[in-house]
Amino acid sequence: MSSSCAWLPPIMPYSGITAELDDYLETLYTQFKQDFIYTYPTFNGHRVTVRAYPKEEDKEQAFFHLTTEGVDNRNRTYDFSRCERIAWPKPIIEHAHELRVWEGTRQTKARLSPRVYIATPSFDYLVTLEPKENGTYTLITAFYIQYKHSREKKEAEYIKSRGRT
Repeated sequence: MSSSCAWLPPIMPYSGITAELDDYLETLYTQFKQDFIYTYPTFNGHRVTVRAYPKEEDKEQAFFHLTTEGVDNRNRTYDFSRCERIAWPKPIIEHAHELRVWEGTRQTKARLSPRVYIATPSFDYLVTLEPKENGTYTLITAFYIQYKHSREKKEAEYIKSRGRT
């Protein structure tokens, strides 16, 4: 866990009991709506929005990018390390000035898209935003980075973006 970020809320662990999964997912969705639908974070003074469509199970697309993993939107699976940190993206965005922030690009199906990355100091959690022409940002995804080599790769990207080798 990112212990240097004392303002992060506690994780919301899943009990592992299959019968409780639907209730757990509804609790996560309630948190998501509180953070991104009823209210919204700001980054550099600009609103951060979420992708709502296409909706799945009457939930916004962004919810699934915060709670599942996979390349194809139709074949994503729940990732409980993402799920239990559903309350982290908003405070991380709002505390970005205290964290590791860098810009990059990502090749999507349609084009090369600009990205803003916000990582915890230990590079174990990453939020990805897409800047829009109107000055707002769209939350793309956020996830826990479990493996040391993956954290080191993100740290290297950050250092390279800062002009240091």
